[in-house]
Amino acid sequence: MQERKSELKSKIYDERVLKIGIAIHDKIEDPLQILVRLLRKRRLHSFSAILIKSDSGSFGEFMNRHKRRSDLLYTINSKAGLYVLLCQETQVDGGYYFVDRLTKAWKEEQTEHGVIASIVAVESTKYEVWDIVFALLDPFNDIIMGHKQENVSYGTLK
Repeated sequence: MQERKSELKSKIYDERVLKIGIAIHDKIEDPLQILVRLLRKRRLHSFSAILIKSDSGSFGEFMNRHKRRSDLLYTINSKAGLYVLLCQETQVDGGYYFVDRLTKAWKEEQTEHGVIASIVAVESTKYEVWDIVFALLDPFNDIIMGHKQENVSYGTLK
């Protein structure tokens, strides 16, 4: 019984993390529904959602210069440097390579602020918007809390 309690406690989110999740949902619910509909109609094969953070105030402008025209950039919290990028026809490896290129370019421009990111590729229509949001948020939270050593986490919802 004690084991079960500690397992449940580790899955409880603090207020800050839940508020980030709610803000993400509020900003990208409609675009996610559109992308899932395009998947369902087979007009897309996949898309990736990237939750990305840097502590610099100019990071949003930087991302806007480096994203593709077909990518959708959403500011979740500009003061916290928190953004979501939705990339059409992008699998998880494409999202990973994009974040890698972005991070290298950012280091050349701004050496004092790093980047952390969570990437989720969506290849199926069986997931609800909240499932996608938490697939982004869970590994991102693990990075912030120091449970993961990497600055980038990635996965696929098939």
